[in-house]
Amino acid sequence: MRTVATCNHCRGEGEDRLWEGPLFRVVLVHDAGFPGWCRVIWNTHVAELSDLPP
Repeated sequence: MRTVATCNHCRGEGEDRLWEGPLFRVVLVHDAGFPGWCRVIWNTHVAELSDLPP
């Protein structure tokens, strides 16, 4: 698994993980302006959505 040490999402520290699988994980984003907002994070470093395989 390729990760980048300076990437907050790669480190995954302090995440409120709702689900985790072999390819990605789903975390709850704690933002008062967006209650219930979730983020899907690929388990290997991906800078942009367009970098993902089809």
